[in-house]
Amino acid sequence: MSLAIFYHDRERALVCSDDREVSYETGAPTPRPYRVAKFHFLDGGIIFAALGPGLVCRNFTTIAASLAKLNPGVTLADLVHALPQILPERWARRAPDPKLPPSGDAAETALVGYDATEKRVRSFVFASYENFKPIEITRDPNARIFALGAYARSDWPLLDALTKRMTYAHERDLAWVAGQLRQTVAEFRRRDPRRIGRPSFYGALDRTGRVALPCEYPPPEILASAEAAESVAAHRVTTTKETAFAGTNRFFLGSITTPPAGGSPTTGNNDGGNGAQGGAVINLWPQTYNAYESPSSPSAVNNPLNCIGGDSSEYTQFLGEGSENGAIYNYYGFPPLSGKALSMTLCVDYEVVTNNLNGSDFADQGWSLRYNTTEGFGGVGTFTQFAGALPGAGPVARTTATVSLPVTLNPYFVVVSALVQTYNSTAGSVDFRIHAMWIEVVQ
Repeated sequence: MSLAIFYHDRERALVCSDDREVSYETGAPTPRPYRVAKFHFLDGGIIFAALGPGLVCRNFTTIAASLAKLNPGVTLADLVHALPQILPERWARRAPDPKLPPSGDAAETALVGYDATEKRVRSFVFASYENFKPIEITRDPNARIFALGAYARSDWPLLDALTKRMTYAHERDLAWVAGQLRQTVAEFRRRDPRRIGRPSFYGALDRTGRVALPCEYPPPEILASAEAAESVAAHRVTTTKETAFAGTNRFFLGSITTPPAGGSPTTGNNDGGNGAQGGAVINLWPQTYNAYESPSSPSAVNNPLNCIGGDSSEYTQFLGEGSENGAIYNYYGFPPLSGKALSMTLCVDYEVVTNNLNGSDFADQGWSLRYNTTEGFGGVGTFTQFAGALPGAGPVARTTATVSLPVTLNPYFVVVSALVQTYNSTAGSVDFRIHAMWIEVVQ
């Protein structure tokens, strides 16, 4: 969970977070070998923070970012109204980690932004242990500080001392405020170095939107730049996308004619050499799912969010036993695309560990992957199968199934359906695992 500390007055707000994510695989908090920011800026200059189990927080952040992106002009009040209707369901669907201590199985999120209607900064907290009911911190006009994450009652004096220093913060510049928050997060880290990382990421806003801070207070976007810099020595150019992504070479080469001011967007010239490909590559991930399960004997589906979490080392597991059971999970909510696509490909990374069901060859039995491009996530659309096998067909080594989609298609209308059904089997089982699903777009 780690730590984020926020400052706000009527005109401005600032947040500082650490960079740590921990696991409890050994029973004790162990830092993971990568850095994580606890907040991000949404479209519209609104800060969204999420602290708790890593995969859940990444999903929460994706949801908030999609809501802002899909609804241009969305306001702070709009998001405060929408999130409590979405987050409780997503939290209920999580796969709890049995190794987490009771205090660690919780999520805390926050929205901070300037409310143009009320003409002031407003801060809201949504916590799993309050069923994500919005609690407005700025309801108290004298409130200046709040914190999310890994702190206890014994740490309150430290936050009280920070609050006292903030009494006249409205008269100081934001760099001074950032320095005070950095000092406090550093003290928290000194007290609890296993769970709390260094003060690392900062963000600020005022009535005009996002505010730039001095370079000594880097934003969360610095993570992408740092990761690129760390691997720059291994960056060698190639003209073929697949070679670049394989890891030996890290980018591919071509040229583009820039448009005149106010002109239409342009795409690459496809002149990088033999095998060259034009444009940028964007991966779009689904945001949510719905489930249709046999009411009398549903199949077991474990970790249904893992296949859309962006970590292909994890997976969603569909288990069917030879006892007339079944489940259909429809994944949807791919973000819409900005700009023209040169190609669009639906990809599903999957494997079948076991398929020794004894059922006869019968339609829709065994396991399958299907898709729909007409917003069929309500279960009413026509789905097309692009991978699957009947009962008893045996295992399938891990592979990626692909479908070429029309470049004019709005990805938001794509639905991927994963199905396991054993209604005509009496023995055996099927173990079907999906590691990831995404739409690859070349622009």
